[in-house]
Amino acid sequence: MKKSILIVVLVVFCRCIPGFSQSITRDAQGNYHAASKSQRADSTTGNTYTHSNGKVYPVLQGARGGLYVWIDKKDGSGKRKIYLPKNK
Repeated sequence: MKKSILIVVLVVFCRCIPGFSQSITRDAQGNYHAASKSQRADSTTGNTYTHSNGKVYPVLQGARGGLYVWIDKKDGSGKRKIYLPKNK
């Protein structure tokens, strides 16, 4: 019984590991290399988001396709990331 529970726990744990894996790229010769931070960077969409206070922010797209903007915090201590809802 203990072995079967241990096996189930290990299988579930191993399924979670790919989320923490390193990004890789493949070159023209077929060799694999770790993707640099600039290759994984989020991209700008060219669109803008106008906040209710009238400020305009650029819309960014994350590596998984999510759209977000960086908005200034009310207390002026930095920025916060706001994800935009997906159109249905």
